[in-house]
Amino acid sequence: MKEPSLSAVREGCRAALERIRSLHIKEFPGATGTVFLISNTYPGVWMEHTYDALAWVGLDASDPAIAIRQTRLFLDRQSEEGQFPFRFIDVSNPRWGGQPQPGNMNHMQECVSFARMCLEAHKLNPGSTDYLASAYDACCRRDKWMVEHRMQTGRGLIEMYCGYDTGHDNSERLRGMKYEGWVGEDGGYMPTDCPVAPLLATDMNANFFGNRIALAEMADLLGKPEEAAVWRKKANDIREKMFELLFDEEDCFFYDMDKNGRRRRIKSISITNVILEDVCSPALVDEIYERHLGNPEEFATPYPFPSLAMNDPRTRPHKHNNDWGYFSMGLTALRTLRWMPRYGREKEMHEMMRAWIRAWTNCFDTMPFGQELDPYSGKPSDCSSWYSATMLYYLHAARELGIFNEF
Repeated sequence: MKEPSLSAVREGCRAALERIRSLHIKEFPGATGTVFLISNTYPGVWMEHTYDALAWVGLDASDPAIAIRQTRLFLDRQSEEGQFPFRFIDVSNPRWGGQPQPGNMNHMQECVSFARMCLEAHKLNPGSTDYLASAYDACCRRDKWMVEHRMQTGRGLIEMYCGYDTGHDNSERLRGMKYEGWVGEDGGYMPTDCPVAPLLATDMNANFFGNRIALAEMADLLGKPEEAAVWRKKANDIREKMFELLFDEEDCFFYDMDKNGRRRRIKSISITNVILEDVCSPALVDEIYERHLGNPEEFATPYPFPSLAMNDPRTRPHKHNNDWGYFSMGLTALRTLRWMPRYGREKEMHEMMRAWIRAWTNCFDTMPFGQELDPYSGKPSDCSSWYSATMLYYLHAARELGIFNEF
């Protein structure tokens, strides 16, 4: 694939900025103020895209309160039981899972710990103590709900009931599950007739750990040191259980576990959730990176990072789009901003940024800023043009590489 000119990259950045400012930062029906929308393919605001608003503030800090408004959509519409919706089309229509009302078990689609997003939104808005207090209370209630409803098998970790819990549509991680999508009308109940679920999912528990660490920091900021200590203890309980049940020391990898206690030995990009939520020590992150994420036979493809390791025989393009069993995803790319610099992978991050800029600049006229790339050719699928995560990553990459800074 040819290297694009700097002028072509800058044109791409300006097109992304124009698109974001005109169509993605919008007043949300029934809410006050603007939030950050995803794309025409995925209308509204989804839990897994909460980070979009914070990533935008990292580029344009003129309205940092958009990060608060994005999280408030979920905080202010928490059910009495404590659950959060997974998406909104408008605020009168929160979606919980199989049915659009509280009481049904929602699927999670929480791909970065939500409490941490709330904490970071507070830090972007000095003086938002009232917001911090309300976010803390809501996230505490949500933790209680998770313990009561998603820890039914007594193994000390939260459970995955359906494929949409992780947002990894069409992944081999989901094979054998009764509900590879959402749980439908049975959403309020654990799928007792499923041969493999409830699963103990690596990414879901990494997020659960991250939520509890964020709650500890919130408690400290709110002058509640005793509560902070309790949250740190609870977080450490999750970390210890993850290492006990999900970590394979010989492989140096975290795997999902089925209800029968068998590890599902599928190397998924969910390993990056473990890293970005700080479950591992820096030394272990280095080992995981060298053996897996930096391994050309697994995740270090020309256009990283694919959704499954490339040397797994189950890894192949099953569908022409939205395939977390193969493609390198814009969401995965955007989240690398949260962990690659922190763990000393700036060189690798810059290489990845150059590859993604090359791919999207070259295909701009046919598929502008889609959801995913082929990990080898860099060709996009036909899914979701003008996808928020991809545009945000492209802009962050161009700024980081010194190509564009017109924010």
